[in-house]
Amino acid sequence: MEAEQKKLELAAQAEQRKMEAQAQAEQRKMEAQAEERKIQAQAEQRKMELAARAEERKLEAEDRKIAVQTEERRVAAQTEERKLEAQERMRTEDRKLEELKLEIERKRVEGGDFRDISGRDNTSFKFAHAIKFVPKFDTTDIEHYLLSFEKAMSLHKIQKENWTVLLHPQLNGKAAKVFAELSGENCTDYDVVKQALLTAYERVPEFYRKKFRTMTKESRETYSNYAFRLQMPFQRWLEGEEAVADIKRLCEVFKLEQFIHCLPPELHKWIVDKHPLTLSAAAKLADEYAVLYKQMPVEDRGMNLLVEGEILPKIDPSFRILGTISLDMIQLSLVGKLPVISVLSLVTC
Repeated sequence: MEAEQKKLELAAQAEQRKMEAQAQAEQRKMEAQAEERKIQAQAEQRKMELAARAEERKLEAEDRKIAVQTEERRVAAQTEERKLEAQERMRTEDRKLEELKLEIERKRVEGGDFRDISGRDNTSFKFAHAIKFVPKFDTTDIEHYLLSFEKAMSLHKIQKENWTVLLHPQLNGKAAKVFAELSGENCTDYDVVKQALLTAYERVPEFYRKKFRTMTKESRETYSNYAFRLQMPFQRWLEGEEAVADIKRLCEVFKLEQFIHCLPPELHKWIVDKHPLTLSAAAKLADEYAVLYKQMPVEDRGMNLLVEGEILPKIDPSFRILGTISLDMIQLSLVGKLPVISVLSLVTC
């Protein structure tokens, strides 16, 4: 019995030691797992810190890039601004120099030196005496002023090369600016100065044509005076069209006027802007306008087109419409003036 009890005690002690060993092993395992989780957490934290620093460096790099680009744009803007300022200063200096030359020329003439640019003596021209005959500048009716000026110059037998010398002191506002923009050589050419002034005040052939056609007799005006007033815009109109001494050209001008007068407003303006010289040229432009701007849309599906009793072949639905087919183009293809392939070129598979 004692042996059996001793055996049981030993077995119990062995079981106790086994359980204690298992408990210790489990404790060590748990401690190892806790340590592993701690290491993983530290590694994850380190990874996050590195990622945060990398993102911060990236943002800093972006900020530096934006700052560099902003500075480059600022420098470019400053450079462009300085360039524009330099160009404006150069233009201002050129204008001042031109005005100074003109002033020197005026004072030279007033002082009795009447030689022209070529050095030729022209003592028959007395500025102080001739300036009295120059009419006062009128900006409201530039063509009448120039006409009065030319008649005054002709009446007093003042040579044409001296006309601009007398004209430019009278100019003001826009006219003075136009004169200042001309080169030194052009400033001495009255025809060039006159054309520049008329252009600046929009006195083109179409202006004179409209003025001639719309001019009416005033209530207290004599018929003779009305007829006299009609002559000036008519003459200017034909001079602008270079038709004064050319009968054929004159005929074209009148035919063009009648043709353009019958056109719709939008086509009228388009033709006038193109400035055709002949009736046939104007008609061709009008036809081109009709082809370009009066188009009939074609839907993207198989269909038959009926144009003035003629049926075009059906367009296969697999074709894709690239644009629009003009009604005029279809009509031209039907009468043989435009190949059908020109119309079909607007579609593709």
